[in-house]
Amino acid sequence: MKRRSLPKIGIDIGRVIIGPVIGGKAWLVSKCGPNVQQKTKAWLRHWNFHEITGLPEGNVRFCLERPQKAHHCKQLKLTHFIDDRLDVLQHLKDLVPNLYLFGEQPKLDLIPDWVRHVENWPKTVDAIGSNLGQIVASDSTINH
Repeated sequence: MKRRSLPKIGIDIGRVIIGPVIGGKAWLVSKCGPNVQQKTKAWLRHWNFHEITGLPEGNVRFCLERPQKAHHCKQLKLTHFIDDRLDVLQHLKDLVPNLYLFGEQPKLDLIPDWVRHVENWPKTVDAIGSNLGQIVASDSTINH
């Protein structure tokens, strides 16, 4: 039987990465220009982000336009992605099976049903943990 690969999670840096990174394979993917890229890398180093979270420096990706996040997701074969912008997630809709819209969304009247809205980091961890539990349960059923 075909084995499923381990979940791989993409996380926007912007307003999203304000708490600890979920264990396992994760990448930070951010849209910003070269100057902000350098400032972001310096900020991550200054706060010992990589040492504290265990996330390798090579797992930080940048792009110049928001739709380009899809290129990273495809290359990394991400199974989950967290972003605070619905327009970004729209580009990932048919590419990443588990999408999470992070934070308060006062400008949105309606959250589409193809994305899961998570208001804060604890709810994000719960939502992804619940999804990962379903994947593990499904894998154990498939492999037995």
